[in-house]
Amino acid sequence: EALERIVGEEGFLQHSSSESICTLQQCTFAAFVAKEVEEMGLVLPHSDLNQLGTMQFSSYARALRRNHETYTLKSRGRFLLLLVEMGTIHGQPCDRNFVLSILAELHRLHLPRSLLLASERYINFVNSGDGEILDRKEINNCLTVLIQ
Repeated sequence: EALERIVGEEGFLQHSSSESICTLQQCTFAAFVAKEVEEMGLVLPHSDLNQLGTMQFSSYARALRRNHETYTLKSRGRFLLLLVEMGTIHGQPCDRNFVLSILAELHRLHLPRSLLLASERYINFVNSGDGEILDRKEINNCLTVLIQ
């Protein structure tokens, strides 16, 4: 609370040109995304933490996937897991088909650890009330993919 108050008083997380304010939670996630993206050798759309924190992460995740779909990354599982994390941000719209397509790709590439972590992230997101409720058949399909 104290850190958030100081950051707010100093205006570190406020856009000077608009009313958009990046919360501490958003900036923390943006810093995580920036670190992961830079470590993978990919390009960030902004260098400003406030702009990163207020962007639509699911749109950026789609762009990353589209631009690096055929690119051989050192850690494909890490890349796809990051896309799932970006697509399941609390308070932002979730593109369920996009996330499920990444889960299917993780299964196709035989990356069980990344698939398990991504599935856990997605199910936690859905259970938090931010995502669309999965019906029993969809949950069973996800579990079947994990077990195979």
